[in-house]
Amino acid sequence: MAGEIDDPRLSRRERAALAFADRFWHDHNGFDDELWAEIMSQFSPEEFIELSMSVAQYVGMGKIIAMLGIPNPLYAPHDHDHEDGTTQARRSESD
Repeated sequence: MAGEIDDPRLSRRERAALAFADRFWHDHNGFDDELWAEIMSQFSPEEFIELSMSVAQYVGMGKIIAMLGIPNPLYAPHDHDHEDGTTQARRSESD
């Protein structure tokens, strides 16, 4: 997410939410005092719990989907993902 959190089109509150989600994803034990202060300055305790639960749910679902090997329909595989030149989508149709 490098660069995206600092997008000037985002409000301070939106940047705080994105910073929370990014840190939660990459290092859920790595919240420093500065980030906590910024998050809590933008969200009430109730809003923070709601944000936390939403982020945890999405991260968890993403991990379950990846574990199960469910393909992402928004991901466009490269034209030659396999040695025979077929993509995963074309292989699935021919199997």
